[in-house]
Amino acid sequence: MRKVIVWGFVLVAVGLLFTGAQAQRIAPIQDAPLRTPQQVEVVGGTVNVGNLPAVQNVGGMVSVGNLPVDGDGNLRVTMTPGGPAFRWFKVAENVPLAIGSPAQIGPVAVGGWRRSHAFARVTITSGNPTGLDGFTQCGGEGMLIDCGTVGTTSFDPSHGTTQTFQIGGGAEIVGPDLAYRFTMNSSDQAASAVVNEIWLYLSN
Repeated sequence: MRKVIVWGFVLVAVGLLFTGAQAQRIAPIQDAPLRTPQQVEVVGGTVNVGNLPAVQNVGGMVSVGNLPVDGDGNLRVTMTPGGPAFRWFKVAENVPLAIGSPAQIGPVAVGGWRRSHAFARVTITSGNPTGLDGFTQCGGEGMLIDCGTVGTTSFDPSHGTTQTFQIGGGAEIVGPDLAYRFTMNSSDQAASAVVNEIWLYLSN
């Protein structure tokens, strides 16, 4: 009887060992089948989007402080200083004048200016000239025409042989170039003079 019990325990132990060994086995991992890549189809069209908030109009006033004001409460603005409001420069010197031989001065570039005044210092060199006519000419690209008034001055013997005149004063400038044409007047055909210098004043 005792042997039967012992063999029973042995069979039970062997059975338990066999069952444990089967449980510890790991199932083999199978590779997943490869999938064939599919081409992506591009679809065009229009998408309507709704339910968006409408634009809201806002009204009212904005209060801004800490701004510089003058004594009357007006906003004080600092202006950036620009260039000079005029130009004064010499355009010619020692230009001979004779009866029947007008002298042409220029052209001078005057783009950006509106008005011109010309001043000439003339010295009588012979005879008795009676006056000097100055014609202001405007234009550009080689084309010059008389513009504005004609300045006519008379020589005054009491002021000596060298006198100063303003010619073509205040003419409005038309075009990018300005020139002057001088003619001496005299019944004395031997009269002659020299324009010592001509100064031009430009302004806006």
